[in-house]
Amino acid sequence: NRDIGIIRLQLAVYFDDEEAMEQQLERLDPYPVFDPPFPRQQWRMTYMGLAALILSMKTEKRGVKRRESCTLPGFGKKQYDDIVTKWADTSLKFFEKLSSFGSPNAQPIYACLKALDKPSQSAFDEAIETVGTFGLLNLGALMNERCGLWILEQQQKSQGPAVTGGANLQQANLATEYLKVAVWCYHDWGAMNKVRQLESRYNFLTGAMREKPPSALSSMRRQAAMLGVSRSAPTSTMSG
Repeated sequence: NRDIGIIRLQLAVYFDDEEAMEQQLERLDPYPVFDPPFPRQQWRMTYMGLAALILSMKTEKRGVKRRESCTLPGFGKKQYDDIVTKWADTSLKFFEKLSSFGSPNAQPIYACLKALDKPSQSAFDEAIETVGTFGLLNLGALMNERCGLWILEQQQKSQGPAVTGGANLQQANLATEYLKVAVWCYHDWGAMNKVRQLESRYNFLTGAMREKPPSALSSMRRQAAMLGVSRSAPTSTMSG
């Protein structure tokens, strides 16, 4: 059932379950790209795109290991790579077109997809600001989390004689702040199991909730103060 598959894919995206994302991409791939009714198509396209782009950001070592043993019969590395590329490109074009028409439902999704497609701190900040404007705490949490993890990965890749200890510490602190805000946004969204997952994965987040401002509004203001960037506060707790 495709709707159950989309729900499983959505959960896999938020819980960063790489294997489940791969499974559901493979299972949902045979359904037509343009799949009415439109709300289901947009829902499916959102999480197919997010999952495909998150998987494409994974390190080569982790990706190749799993791609060589895909979860469905008949899928090899090439077929898997083709599926990831197909849905990354398809979702980007889908939401780019809707955004060009001024669709308020498409604009925050497109900002998130662009940040994952060409990751940088400024791209993630733009996505965070956009989803905050629309009050999408879930996507704000996801973008803060992905940005924090991306910064940590870049730090690991760049470690060497040319990188000073101070620069490493600065990047680690920056990643920690994004991940703290992710914890706060997940909490305000009501995703307590996700909060516990992040706290268990990263010891430096165990005290994050004690630092949490009392509301989503003040959480976003706190982030703006910490990171020195302009942020729009969420106006509701809509889900994407």
